[in-house]
Amino acid sequence: MIILNMQSENVAPNALLWLKRGLLLICIFFENIYNDAQKQEALKQHLQNAYERTLKPYHGFLVQSTIRIIYAWVPTRSQLLGQGEHQEENLVVMSDYLPTMRAQMNKIDALLKAHNLDEVPR
Repeated sequence: MIILNMQSENVAPNALLWLKRGLLLICIFFENIYNDAQKQEALKQHLQNAYERTLKPYHGFLVQSTIRIIYAWVPTRSQLLGQGEHQEENLVVMSDYLPTMRAQMNKIDALLKAHNLDEVPR
């Protein structure tokens, strides 16, 4: 038998909110990569930008410090997307995938806002 505390009614909305934030980080990260006209090999700045726009405001000092360590392990463009025609194929897939992902993120966001659940406490 699982015993739930008095806050149990907030578990699902809170989980959905954090899922949305995490998926938004991924979405923005890949949008940054896709929109990088210079096609820089280093992707760290794209992840940093995505993190700062999505999760950083909700993380304390300790988590933010841990995230800075993770930046050292970000793959390069070639490692993530492949090289040559493989990279171009993956960019074509991204061009189809990203608008769909963004549309789904907008639907989740609208659902949370419609029920005043878009700012569940940290």
